[in-house]
Amino acid sequence: MTTERLLMTLPSHSMETCFMTQRELAVKQLQSIGREIHVLDIGTGTGLLAMMAAKCGANRVSACEVFRPMAGIAHRIVKENKFSETIKVIDKRSSQMTVGSDGDISSKATLLVSELFDTEAIGEGVLSTLKDALEHLAEPDCVVVPPSCQVYVQLVESEIIASWHKLDPQQISSQYGGIRLTDRMLQCVGSPSLQDLHVSELPLDGVKLLSPPVPVFNFDFRSAEKIQLKNSCSVPFECMETGHGNALIMWWNINFDDEGKICLCTAPAWAQTSQWQWRDHWLQAIQHLESPISVHQGETLVLGAAHDDYSMWFKVLKKAEEGAIPRPSCTCGAHSTWSRSRFSMLNDSHRGSQYETVLRKIISTSGGVSTCLSISDGSLLPFLAVSLGVEKVVCCEEVSKTHQITGQLVDANEMRDRILVLPKKVVKVTTKDFEHFIGQNRKFDLLMGEPFFFSGILPWHMLFFWYARMHCDEWLSEDVKIVPQRGIVRAI
Repeated sequence: MTTERLLMTLPSHSMETCFMTQRELAVKQLQSIGREIHVLDIGTGTGLLAMMAAKCGANRVSACEVFRPMAGIAHRIVKENKFSETIKVIDKRSSQMTVGSDGDISSKATLLVSELFDTEAIGEGVLSTLKDALEHLAEPDCVVVPPSCQVYVQLVESEIIASWHKLDPQQISSQYGGIRLTDRMLQCVGSPSLQDLHVSELPLDGVKLLSPPVPVFNFDFRSAEKIQLKNSCSVPFECMETGHGNALIMWWNINFDDEGKICLCTAPAWAQTSQWQWRDHWLQAIQHLESPISVHQGETLVLGAAHDDYSMWFKVLKKAEEGAIPRPSCTCGAHSTWSRSRFSMLNDSHRGSQYETVLRKIISTSGGVSTCLSISDGSLLPFLAVSLGVEKVVCCEEVSKTHQITGQLVDANEMRDRILVLPKKVVKVTTKDFEHFIGQNRKFDLLMGEPFFFSGILPWHMLFFWYARMHCDEWLSEDVKIVPQRGIVRAI
C-alpha cells in the first residue's frame, strides 16, 4: 500500500496534512543549520507519519509501536514503500527504548513526532510519554511536532445531556409507579469519567450555550520541564445567557506551529471559526455537573479544572476556592455498571409510558395478575408491575452490582414481600430458586422484559429474551401473557 493510498484510507486526513506541513518546515529548519535529521515517531501505528518524515528528507526515522501486530503491519508497509533503509520500526514502548551503539537507537532524536491524542487529549498518556522521551531519547534542542495543545470548556444547559447522567427522581417516580430512589442514588455525583459524544449531532434546540468557550489548559510539549503530569487552575468567565447549567463540553486545539497558523480543532460546529469537519475518532467530551447550577446573563463564575497523567475533571464555582478540585466519584454503584445510554433509556418518559400502557391493559383485561417473571438487566419494570397490582414479581440480576442496586431499591420501597431478586442469569434459574416465594406448584401469569441485557452489544442481541422465554416455558401458566410478544429485525 503506497503512502498516498494509505493517507486516503485513514479518517484523520486533516491531522496527517498538518503533520506533513509542519514536518516539512521542521526538516528545512534543521537542514538550514546543518543538523542531522533523526526523527523519533512515537506510536507510529501503520507507519504513515514515519514515511512522511522520510519523504520530507529525514536522514533516519525511528518508529516505535508497542502493539506488536500493528508494528508488524508498519514494518511490512515500510518495506513495501522501500523505506527500510531509512525507517527502523521498533516494537516496544518508547519508555523502554535505549540509546547507544547497542541500544534501540544509536543516537538521540533531533525531531520528535507523536500522534497520541484521544478525545480527552491526554487519555492515551501523551504527557508522561513525551516527558520521558524528551528526558531520555531526544537532544536538548529537539524540535517537537506538535508543540502544543489547548483545552477549552463551555457551560451548557441540555435536558438530553442530563438524561445520560443520573436517574431523574421525579421522572422515574412518575413512570414506574411512584418508586423512590435510594439516598445513595440521590446523593451520588455521577461517573468520574468524561462522556465522549458528537455534540454537534444533537438537535440545535437541545443545547443552550450559557458561556463562551473558556481556555483552561495550555500543554507545551517542547521541553520536559514544561510538561506537568498534574495541574489545576481556576478561570473566571462571564455567562452569556440565563439558565440552569448541567454540563460542561470540552474539546481541544492542537497547534503545529508557534504562530497557530497550522491548527487542528475538535470543537463542535458552533465553536468552529473555519469549516467544521466531522470525525468519527475524535469527538467532544462532556463533564456532567453534580447538580444543575443557576446562572444569570452577565454573571461572573469560576471554572475549576484539574488533570493528572490521563484524565481531566472540572467544576463550576460561584467564586474561586483554595485547595484541590475534587474528582467526581460514583457512590451508588450504578455508574460503574450502567452505560450512559442505559440511564437515558430509564429516564425516557415516552419509553416508560409505553410500558405502563401495555402492562396496565394486560393486567386490567385479564382479571389481575398474581405472579410475574421479569427478564431484563437493571430494569425497573418489577416496581411498575407491583404498583399496577401484581402480587409477586421475580427478577434475575446476574451482575452482582446491579443485583445489589435492585435489592437496595426493593428495601427503600419496602417491597421485600413483593419482589424477589435472584443473583443469577435466567437460564441458570431452577424452580427451587423461586417456589418458596410464589408458592409451590404455582406458575407465572405474566412474563415481561424491556428487553435489555448488559451482554448485548448489537440490537439483535436483545433477542436473548426469546431464548430465555423458551427456557422458562415449564414455569408459565397456560394463559400466560408475554410482553413483548414479538420482535422484528430490519436491515437496509
